[in-house]
Amino acid sequence: MKNNNSKYICVVVTYNRKKLLLEAIGAILNQTLKPYKVIIYDNHSDDGSREAVDEVYHLSDNSVIDYIYSNENLGGSAGYYNGLKAAMKYDFDWIALSDDDAIYDAHYFERIIKFSQAHPNCQAFTGTVRIGSSDGEIQYVHRKHLANKKTLEHRYSTDADYSQEHFKYDIATFVGLVIKKELVMQIGLPIKDFFIWNDDMEYSLRIRKCSDIINVNSALVVHKTNLTAATAKPSWKEYYGFRNYIVILNQYGPNKALNKIYLLIRLSRTIVGTFKPKYKGYRKYRLKLYINAYKDGIHKKLGKNETLN
Repeated sequence: MKNNNSKYICVVVTYNRKKLLLEAIGAILNQTLKPYKVIIYDNHSDDGSREAVDEVYHLSDNSVIDYIYSNENLGGSAGYYNGLKAAMKYDFDWIALSDDDAIYDAHYFERIIKFSQAHPNCQAFTGTVRIGSSDGEIQYVHRKHLANKKTLEHRYSTDADYSQEHFKYDIATFVGLVIKKELVMQIGLPIKDFFIWNDDMEYSLRIRKCSDIINVNSALVVHKTNLTAATAKPSWKEYYGFRNYIVILNQYGPNKALNKIYLLIRLSRTIVGTFKPKYKGYRKYRLKLYINAYKDGIHKKLGKNETLN
């Protein structure tokens, strides 16, 4: 398939998952519509990721793969920021974002770009995310609708959405998001100082000011996430999720007074919930995560928090 406006670049952010990274790169290079460039942004992996990719793809002689190795782990948000920034120097039409655990079906880009040609006013597309394999369950969390524009509460996509050829929605994750270069030039790069979590939410809200986001249901991407048993132990990532959400709500929420009330209610509920039996042994740490996230979010203190561990 060769059409006008079909030249695309893939940005893949990676950290210490060389086996998955090799699979992700292989899936991109195996597309029925070949990529113009694959930009790998490595957040300071120490598992031999770069050496493994070099062994297979001979980076010094490879005109398709650009491998960028960071001198420190700056987080996924900075990975997307720097990967996109590196891509923008090239002449292309579309750019795709993903982590190293996203494995594209061979027809992914052919189907999305073909669909885009019938919807020229839309500048952002995604595909269906399935867990583990191409016939795995749909991971609904990656495609969300805004349920309340005042508080930015959202709901996951549903089976009804996927029963159609496509559907429009509001908040995408960086798992197979494909956007026009012109749109990036218009809205800018992701916020690098979010470090991790909700950077894609903020970027989606910027996209929605300029374009619909359409999910092309026949385009598949497999998310090889680690599915672990539920645990009461809080994740340090929850700090970034809540902190960044506070910053986003104060930026995009239309009612500042309502923002303050709503955030205090959410924090209060979290504090009360911390005293449930399941959090025994983790209460002090969970309170620290959420109280610090609240304070830092209110004061727009971004970047990596070195005190979490």
